[in-house]
Amino acid sequence: PPPAAALPPFIASYTRQYHQRARVAYNTMIQLPRRLRTPWIVFATGMVFVHHFVERHDWDLIDPVILACAGFSLASKAENCGHARAAHIIEAVFRLSLRHGRHGHPPQPMRPGQQGSSNSAASGSSAPPVPSPSSASPLPPSGANAGAAPQHNTLTVAEEIAIRKEQILTAEMAMLKALDFSVVRRLPFDRMVALAAHLYPHLRKPNQSASMPGRRPSDGPGTPSVPQPPPPPPPAEEQPDPPLLEVSKKILSYTLMTPMCVHLSANEIADGIVSLVARALGVFDELDGAMQCTGDMWTTTDAVRRGIERTVYTCLIYADKRTGVAPIDDLARLHAQRARRAMAASSSSGGSTAGGPTAPPVGPSPTSAVAGGGGNWLEFGSPAALGSAGIGATRHTPERLGR
Repeated sequence: PPPAAALPPFIASYTRQYHQRARVAYNTMIQLPRRLRTPWIVFATGMVFVHHFVERHDWDLIDPVILACAGFSLASKAENCGHARAAHIIEAVFRLSLRHGRHGHPPQPMRPGQQGSSNSAASGSSAPPVPSPSSASPLPPSGANAGAAPQHNTLTVAEEIAIRKEQILTAEMAMLKALDFSVVRRLPFDRMVALAAHLYPHLRKPNQSASMPGRRPSDGPGTPSVPQPPPPPPPAEEQPDPPLLEVSKKILSYTLMTPMCVHLSANEIADGIVSLVARALGVFDELDGAMQCTGDMWTTTDAVRRGIERTVYTCLIYADKRTGVAPIDDLARLHAQRARRAMAASSSSGGSTAGGPTAPPVGPSPTSAVAGGGGNWLEFGSPAALGSAGIGATRHTPERLGR
């Protein structure tokens, strides 16, 4: 592998901190054929995923090659490389690992419940993967692997690739669930939107992944061509937050509180945040219709602030919808009322936001600051503006996200 000094600065600081088993994943990825190598940004993003996972999770439970492929796959989707290209990359990594496995033998899945050896980290080689419960079903009966010596001819290459593709999907889910603020802040906002668009069907229906190895959504970024109805919700006391919703909350907090907003238009901010939350909750079509009435609001700095405030409020409504606070059939009417009030207020006075009694307060905009063109309307992220909405009590605690 190239020395750390030769790597792009984006990941040079990470490679110096890698666990030995993370270097195995790194070495596997850089051995890809040149025609399958992704751009450096994809590689760097994938390694950020891997590094983040190494810091917080038990390496003995996931093969480094599996984790490397998962990072590559997530990064490829985030960079809009397309699922076909990502599938070719994954298959190339697998075939490479079959040729350069441990001691020259193809690595075989271990029996369920068997732990990987932590001593393999020192050898710099890939430990046999331990399939997770969701990916253990495609394995052959235990009698085929019952002996103490590994049986390297039990599975064909195609079967091995199919099993590992399923393990990759499981690792992708675990990696996405492990995302926190430290990783989200290093990824461009539009890339995370693209990543969400690719992955949200699996996040909404995780119980189907075990029966469909290697299944991916159709190629292409953005909204799927066929809307998918949301699955029936479990009982309220047992219903967990969708992982994508948690990610979208963190992205929402970070987007509103950092200079990242300077590089995005108000439409991109609003559409991206709303799309993330709506996709996570399976209500994208309803929300898309409700947002059509705000198209003429992005004209002034005050309008931008009002639009973002409405976006925050809409996201919170959709989050509360899961608990019955705001029924889905009432949202479009409520949103239209708030939009009309905001438009009337802007045409009459051009002042602060108008809205119903449930609107989060937004203070007067710093018009003197924005007159020169470089206004800091991002102070919208102050406690006065966001505290009552439960989105970050201060600019330094973006993880505090409530309803």
